[in-house]
Amino acid sequence: MMTTQPSERSFVGFLFTATVSLIFIGLFVAAFWAMAARKAYGRWLGVGLLGFMVILANLSTVLFPSDSDQSMVSIVIRILYSIFLVILILHISLSDKMEVFFNRKVDPSLLDPQPPPSFDV
Repeated sequence: MMTTQPSERSFVGFLFTATVSLIFIGLFVAAFWAMAARKAYGRWLGVGLLGFMVILANLSTVLFPSDSDQSMVSIVIRILYSIFLVILILHISLSDKMEVFFNRKVDPSLLDPQPPPSFDV
């Protein structure tokens, strides 16, 4: 007799999936925050995560093909998605403009401005 009660195995699977998802969300947030602060590790964390996305997208296409007939448009869109992500990764990792952007020093006076003048008499 089949029951509809969730098994312990499905709970462990859910826990594993939730943990991995939270880790990747944390990595993407850390990469975004570090790039916003112009940290070099944010740049490389972003490059690594984008590369991981390209690998997973192409790997899932190969390992889990669709059972339905895919239209040619769908195949072309997947190929273009991969090409554009690879171009983005190469631009972020190899561009001289990115090197200048991430190595630029921020003026300390912008981070700690002077207090406003007092109007005490």
